[in-house]
Amino acid sequence: MAQWVSFQTIKDQVSMEQVLEHYGLLDTLTQKKSNLVGSCPIHHGTNSTQFHVSLTKKNYNCFGDCHGGGNMIDFVAAMEGLDKTSAQDLRKAALLMQEWFG
Repeated sequence: MAQWVSFQTIKDQVSMEQVLEHYGLLDTLTQKKSNLVGSCPIHHGTNSTQFHVSLTKKNYNCFGDCHGGGNMIDFVAAMEGLDKTSAQDLRKAALLMQEWFG
């Protein structure tokens, strides 16, 4: 039987700070108001202003080579090498987050 996962519960109860900390990225980004800015950890960019995380909206955007963006589940999928356009892969990412953060 498939394990239940609530995407909305994860989005409501997990912060972007928790996700970034899980990957060891929180200290590599610079705070600019309610955003964090730095190099893109997804495509391992070197431009220190190409990756933006909104702490209030709980989403991210890369203005560099990967042109990635989306919510925190999309971010986990990208970091884990999963396809964020695949419902099955997004479910895998959400299950990982559920495991990590309860």
